[in-house]
Amino acid sequence: MDVRQCKRCRRLFNFIRSPYCPYCMDEIDKEYTIVREYIYKNKSANVKMVAEETGVDEEVILEFLREGRLSLKEPGDIRCERCNTPIETGKYCDQCLTEIRQELTRASKSLKPKGNSNNNSADGRQCSEGNDAEMHIIRRRDDGEMHTIKQN
Repeated sequence: MDVRQCKRCRRLFNFIRSPYCPYCMDEIDKEYTIVREYIYKNKSANVKMVAEETGVDEEVILEFLREGRLSLKEPGDIRCERCNTPIETGKYCDQCLTEIRQELTRASKSLKPKGNSNNNSADGRQCSEGNDAEMHIIRRRDDGEMHTIKQN
């Protein structure tokens, strides 16, 4: 079990995929619904206006923009985390996203062993073809040693 502290309320919770506890996730979803409905009715509203009219904190609205749940009509209130260019939504501008993708592609290609064919594993070992290959789960023992469990 992975227990973490909620990013919003600081309560401990069983972490699954979000940095927020289930209670705060419900609150955030409600706030998002309020903001979304306000924007549908007031298409020319800016972040400050939406915050004032809905009672949803401006930082929460900016987080919705960074998550890609909302988008600005024009770049302005949020900036690319890499080059600081004003953007409409997300964390990165289009140019930085393209560069990041290219860098990741180059990095992944450099990690692949030479001569890797479709029936080799990532570490270069020969794999059986088809679905009858043995599968192993790697688990850590209490003493820190690694061992595998064979599953057929």
